[in-house]
Amino acid sequence: MNKTLLHSVLTAILMLLSSTAAMGHDFEVDGIFYNKNGTEATVTYQGASPYHADYSGDVIIPETVTHNDTTYLVTAIGNKAFRDCENLESVFIPNSIVTIGGGAFRDCEKLKEIVIPNTVISIGSFTFDGCSSMISITLPNAITYIGEYTFSGCSSLTEIHIPNTVKSLGDNSFQFCHNLEQIIIPEAVTYIGEYAFNYCDKLTDITIPSKVTKIGKHMFEKCSRLSSVTILAPIKTIESYMFIDCGRLRSVSLPESVTAIGEQAFRGCSQLTNINIPSSLIRIGAQSFCGCSSLKSLTLPNTVTTIDQGAFASCSSLEIINIPASVTLIGEQAFSGCSSLIEVTIPDGIKYVSFRTFYGCRSLKKVILPSSILSTGLGAFFGCESLKNFICKAITPPSIYSDTFSDFISPVLYVPAKSIEAYKTTDLWNKFTTILPIGDVNGDGRINISDLNELIDIILGGFDNYEGFSDIDADGEVNISDLVCLIDLILNNQ
Repeated sequence: MNKTLLHSVLTAILMLLSSTAAMGHDFEVDGIFYNKNGTEATVTYQGASPYHADYSGDVIIPETVTHNDTTYLVTAIGNKAFRDCENLESVFIPNSIVTIGGGAFRDCEKLKEIVIPNTVISIGSFTFDGCSSMISITLPNAITYIGEYTFSGCSSLTEIHIPNTVKSLGDNSFQFCHNLEQIIIPEAVTYIGEYAFNYCDKLTDITIPSKVTKIGKHMFEKCSRLSSVTILAPIKTIESYMFIDCGRLRSVSLPESVTAIGEQAFRGCSQLTNINIPSSLIRIGAQSFCGCSSLKSLTLPNTVTTIDQGAFASCSSLEIINIPASVTLIGEQAFSGCSSLIEVTIPDGIKYVSFRTFYGCRSLKKVILPSSILSTGLGAFFGCESLKNFICKAITPPSIYSDTFSDFISPVLYVPAKSIEAYKTTDLWNKFTTILPIGDVNGDGRINISDLNELIDIILGGFDNYEGFSDIDADGEVNISDLVCLIDLILNNQ
């Protein structure tokens, strides 16, 4: 075979292959395009690309189709079969259909409702993504999962019934369903993916069932009307950004299994007033409650070891928080901007108060630092303009910065009796005009029997001591244990 003939043959073969590839579909009947597989047929798009907008108006898919004297059972709707058919209004799906491929109806902007028969056992990812006019959909009882982005952008959908057979809700599965008012997650579900319900603006309450073992990040991000969440699942982590900017969220019930609250999990939940913190909690992530401006009090269990950076920043209504003895790390700006916080006790074992930890806590009146403290960071207590009593139990004066405190405030500083001179002669600490020994309840500069008498009066309710330091053991209460500590101080002449 000469070169000219060989070149012609190869060119013909390439043209044939190119023509076959460009075809995409195998045959067309009554305006519907199909691919064949033995005696079965799959609904598809025309040609090699799904972006021709081949279908419009009302489409009826038959159970069987005949082509060239061969009858095929129509069993599937292929990947992207109706994608971008912006004038498609309705589709009838017959009982012969078993699978619907990924992106099959993606961006069909005028498709309003669809009934999927119970013969369908699989619906692919992105199937109805961007169907912005969809108001009603009936799902089959045999499906076991809803894939990623399946209903994303179905902004007109108000409700949907998820069959009890479903075990998994994929990433972004219902995101941007702006009008979705109610959804019941079936008991069989074990996995809910990232961004599953974010921007579901009208969703008001939801329950996470007990078999769920994994919940994705950002799951309810910016669900602006979500007010109540109940989590029955034995999950260990409230994932990062899970409820970020849920501005109407008021109540959350967390399971006892939770050991960590992720980064910014509840950030911007400005109406959150009630959250139960489980006794198993170990870590509170960075900015996890930042901007929860309606949260007034919080009780942390003795299992918590870490309060991360900005964890409670700008919780402007927070008046009371206990920092348990188990805490070993308090991050930068952890309580910055907590303008209603009145009193705080840093537990023993903490060595550093970080950068701007209590910055701008303008209602803070009393601070107790433990004997383990070594230093306080820049601006740690700057802007705490109401500070009256500052108790530091460290024998050796910790290092501080010139702007650790605001220049215009001068609280009474209480330190161990044997360290008074050290504090008075240490740079920056010596700016405190009044330095008294711990245990000096009446503020006369000495620890003796008169302090014991005054403390007894305070305990019995005969005298309210606002200026002195009566909580000797720094447990947040003035009681008999403080008397024991004071007696010990007097006897040891500390």
